[in-house]
Amino acid sequence: MNLFGIHSAEHLRIDYVQGEIQDDSAERDLVFTFTNWAPPGATSLEGPGYAGRFLLESGFDIVAFKANRNWWFQDIDPSIFARVEQAITQGGRRYRRRIGHGSSMGGYAAFQFSGALKFDRVVAYSPQYSIHEAWEPRWAREASAIAFTQTMTQDALARGCRYVVAFDPCNPDIEHVRRFAAIVPPGQMQELRLRYSGHPTGDFVAETGHLKPFALALLRGDAPPPVAAIRRDRAKSHAYLRTLAASCLERAKPRTALDLIDRALAIAPKRPLYHWQRSLILDRLGRHEDCVAAGRQAHALAPDDTLYALHLTHLLSRKGDAVGALAALDRALAADPDNAGGQRQRALLLDSLGDPVGATMAQRRAVALDGANPHQHALLSHLLVRSGDIAEALAAIDRAIVLEDAVAGFHRHRSALLDRLKDVDQAIAAAERAVALAPGDAESLVQLSHVLARKG
Repeated sequence: MNLFGIHSAEHLRIDYVQGEIQDDSAERDLVFTFTNWAPPGATSLEGPGYAGRFLLESGFDIVAFKANRNWWFQDIDPSIFARVEQAITQGGRRYRRRIGHGSSMGGYAAFQFSGALKFDRVVAYSPQYSIHEAWEPRWAREASAIAFTQTMTQDALARGCRYVVAFDPCNPDIEHVRRFAAIVPPGQMQELRLRYSGHPTGDFVAETGHLKPFALALLRGDAPPPVAAIRRDRAKSHAYLRTLAASCLERAKPRTALDLIDRALAIAPKRPLYHWQRSLILDRLGRHEDCVAAGRQAHALAPDDTLYALHLTHLLSRKGDAVGALAALDRALAADPDNAGGQRQRALLLDSLGDPVGATMAQRRAVALDGANPHQHALLSHLLVRSGDIAEALAAIDRAIVLEDAVAGFHRHRSALLDRLKDVDQAIAAAERAVALAPGDAESLVQLSHVLARKG
């Protein structure tokens, strides 16, 4: 095996690896691989990269683009592609085809760089078209930290390239596939739809035991993939069972959902996501004690994850255990202090525990992190009232109204603040606006009646 180092930086490494063959004059396929999205710390710049060992053992040479952070390869300078070409030329091997190969974030890169790297074929599992647009919130937090310089356009694609996409059509990933289909020339994209396979689809295929023949069929394009066998063995996949359980819960079938998630947990009992989902299902079934127990289990398996901490916080708050809820939340916020939802929940808990100063401080942090959300400003306004700072409370609700004018409760609250500041005419105007927005809202009608009476 020959290894050529092409590029090495703090977060990105590119290696060209030639596998063992008897005759260097023989043509073979060259596969370009890209690191998939993974939890922080789960990826490395070492080794052969995404599916690299499997590809080398299967007779492919590889160019591995390896990342140790979820940056969607936005740190790739276009000059790197010339260095890749130079390394391939120096390697002295001829190739029949160039194939891009990736999953999730790596699938995005396989599409995005297909033109620059002259791919003849792309095989992508659940590829992302974009993560920084309003229609795709799942990776919004990562997207907010990235300055995107690479955008998916038809000009980025390789002319004449065949694109093969495996994905779950019952998953939001279908929105990405639809957008790819809009820019790939007609007849050049093949869709393999695997229902309830989740994101990414490759994990599901691996759990059925058919990933190797499936991937080889897609990469080589010389035989149909074993889709029938995958569907036959889909119940072996905990990803499939979990995804189907989520769909059943959405379709108001909680008992079926519980059976499915319990089967998933029998296969993968250490998955916090599955315990969290089980907690949601039990809550829908009215089994509240069991719901809390499942929420605790999810939090215990991933105590630094704010998703599970916020869920457990909600459950414990509902039980009246504000102290326990705050302890769970503080553990997660220590690892993720920039979680605006967590800071907002912390403010509410501190307020319920009689700590208006701490509550206001936490909500100021939430506003700083999520200033475009009018409800963050509105909560800050209510907390400032508790602290007796009516003028600042008015300024906060005014900011909320600038962001969203059509919320009756904002104007009703503003009316009450103006009334306390002795500005009765403006208080009446604010109450009238609240009633106009929600004519049947009793609280707004009472507020208007109150300020009109003050006017005399």
